[in-house]
Amino acid sequence: MGRAGDAVGRPTAGLDFGAGTALRSLGGGELARALLVLRLCAFPAVVRHAGAILRASRWLLGARLWGALLRATFYGQFVGGETPAEVGAAARRLRAVGLRPMLAVPTEEEVGQEKEGEGWYEANRGAALECVGLAAATGPHPMMQVKVTAMMSARLCETVSQRLAEPGAGLTLERVAAVMGGEAAAFPCLTPAENRHLGLALRRLDDVAESAARRGVRVLVDAEQSCVNPALSLAALALMARHNRAAPWVWNTYQAYLRVTAPHRAGVAAMTGGAAPEDGRERLAVVARGQHGRHDGHHGAIRWEGAVGGAIMAAVMALQDGRARLAVV
Repeated sequence: MGRAGDAVGRPTAGLDFGAGTALRSLGGGELARALLVLRLCAFPAVVRHAGAILRASRWLLGARLWGALLRATFYGQFVGGETPAEVGAAARRLRAVGLRPMLAVPTEEEVGQEKEGEGWYEANRGAALECVGLAAATGPHPMMQVKVTAMMSARLCETVSQRLAEPGAGLTLERVAAVMGGEAAAFPCLTPAENRHLGLALRRLDDVAESAARRGVRVLVDAEQSCVNPALSLAALALMARHNRAAPWVWNTYQAYLRVTAPHRAGVAAMTGGAAPEDGRERLAVVARGQHGRHDGHHGAIRWEGAVGGAIMAAVMALQDGRARLAVV
């Protein structure tokens, strides 16, 4: 969630976190639930064996009592609503205290969890398009989050990430954007089956971005596993190149705590719909060559986050046309 703001993103009056008054907008029941969920999630064993605990508790309690218990705890804490009316009510409560809601389809795939066929990915495309409509109804400047691996195989994302820097791979920003526009995927570094799935997946992502731009919804493409992030950034930048001409509807995510080369001007150009054809290929190669490990120490991570943030801020400010947007979370 972000602070609610006007048309250029300036925050409006709302919660004052510094004065300690932020929690006053919550009822006693909500605070108790949040504290309970926080304490339970602090136990590594609970997190590690969450699936087994859910299955066992459902068997012991029965579906009805089990569902009621979840709604009163974890589900109620993390889910904004089960119906459009409930989602809308939650969004109004957030906006009333100066927070801007961000809807999300919390579906992703990890490497090794690949699905057979296109059915699962197509169903997630439908869910994302539905989320666009729900987000559009939440008020001014709506936002939503998208996971690329909900619509593209994580294994293929890993393969694309590995192939990006290879000579002759053909995985350029321009080519990927063209596939999103309807051209056949025929990248020499991929097999026919991989090309077919990539083409379908890129068009699924483009359908969601096109619908969001048409309805005025900002789409935040989330980062995922570090081994697939270069492919995710490639897809996000291609979406930006296609849909950010009038306004920055599609946003990419840079995990500043990872040891990855800071994004440079081609990434910012894609964010704003500008053209940087001379360095678009270099941009993707730099991302692919980045080190994807975490920093050894806390202070090292903080210093790197500051450096990455400074590089992005400098690139955005250099545009001097007000078309770029930056969110720090």
